[in-house]
Amino acid sequence: MHMQLSFQVSSLRRRSFLKNQIAYFLLVFAFSMGHSMAFAQAEDLSDRQAVLQKALDLPSLQSYYLKNADDSYAPVYVMQHPVAFDAGIEVKKFGKSVEFLQRREVTPSVRSYFLFHQFDIEGNKATVQADFYFQSGQGELKQVRASIKLSKADGQWTISASELKND
Repeated sequence: MHMQLSFQVSSLRRRSFLKNQIAYFLLVFAFSMGHSMAFAQAEDLSDRQAVLQKALDLPSLQSYYLKNADDSYAPVYVMQHPVAFDAGIEVKKFGKSVEFLQRREVTPSVRSYFLFHQFDIEGNKATVQADFYFQSGQGELKQVRASIKLSKADGQWTISASELKND
């Protein structure tokens, strides 16, 4: 009887020990997954920001940006439709922050803006398609479509191919 009681106590200790080990493992696993996901989200935001900046800085697009009467550049806007960018994205053009607008905010007083149709990042490759709408000197709305492929090496995004089409 004493041996049976001793065996039951020993068995209970082993179960308790195993439960504690499993709980510890699950806690460590959950923490590491949360940390990995937070890192992935930060990396994703950083990549989206870098790719967007490269798209806005596309050399063949520069001549389409509008200038004000004082020869300074007009603000650059991005319509948040159909592709919407995260609130934390910070990109600049001509030393000023790019402004993100909802569809209803794009009024005739907005003289130029981007409308992104595709903005895909998969690993070290990115594909961007956007229309840049701008008012001509006669006030007529014109469009340029940019198709851009980018690749990432050593933590830096570079444009591997691009094409502009005028309408």
